[in-house]
Amino acid sequence: MADALNADMRELLTAIREVLDVPQAAAYEHLAARDQLIVDRALAVRGVLAAILEDSHGLSTLQQHADRLRAVVTEVAPVTYPTAQAEKASGGDQ
Repeated sequence: MADALNADMRELLTAIREVLDVPQAAAYEHLAARDQLIVDRALAVRGVLAAILEDSHGLSTLQQHADRLRAVVTEVAPVTYPTAQAEKASGGDQ
């Protein structure tokens, strides 16, 4: 199936995966922030998919949509809570 996808579609799907890949919270008290981040990012994906479907004239490329999604991660919905991965990397489990 990988060969059936063109480069732009692969780029868009990769961006969607990246946006929805939300790290685990380091502690229970940060779960609400993680849950809200998931909702915010899912809404961003939904918005981009709706824009693609509504763009009947092809005004934006799939690459541009992928770039918009990646901007969500850094500009609109970044991780703002302590993550389990960062805690483990800093030796917080010791």
